[in-house]
Amino acid sequence: MTSKILLKKKTLFKKTDTDNVNSVNTKNNSLIKDTLKDNNGVYQIYCKTTKKSYIGSSSNVEKRIKTHKQHLEKGCHNSRRLQKDYDTYGIEEFEFNILEKDIEDNLLTAYEKYWIYKTDAIVMYKGYNDNFPTLNNDNFQYVCHLKEKNNAK
Repeated sequence: MTSKILLKKKTLFKKTDTDNVNSVNTKNNSLIKDTLKDNNGVYQIYCKTTKKSYIGSSSNVEKRIKTHKQHLEKGCHNSRRLQKDYDTYGIEEFEFNILEKDIEDNLLTAYEKYWIYKTDAIVMYKGYNDNFPTLNNDNFQYVCHLKEKNNAK
C-alpha cells in the first residue's frame, strides 16, 4: 500500500502592485548611483623623499589606489619615473592620499587637472604626471573658481 503526502504550495514571493515595485527599483537605482558618486575622487601618490606627486582620478578611487600599489609592487607601473623612485626608496616613503571625494562625474577630470596644476605634478622635477587629462576647459575654470571661492572663506 502506498500513502499520499499532501504538500501545500508555498508562495516564495508576495505579490505586490507594480507601483511599489517601480518605486523600490527607483530607490535602489538612486542608492546605487549615490554609492558610485561617493567613490568618485582625486588621489595623490606622494614620495616623501623626492617631494614629487602623481595625481589621478577615478570613479572608484580606493580600488584605483589599490591597483597602483599592485603595479608598483610588481614593477610594472605606467609611470616609469614613479616606478624608478618606488624601486629606489620603497613603499615606506610613499603616501597614498585621497584629495577630493564625492565629485560629480562630469567634473572628475576637471578636479584632477586642478590638482595636477596646484601640485605641479606635471613638472618633471616636481611630479610624475606626463600630461593633463583631456577635458572641457569650461569645467576646469568652474572648478578653479569653486576652489578659489572656498579658499577665500
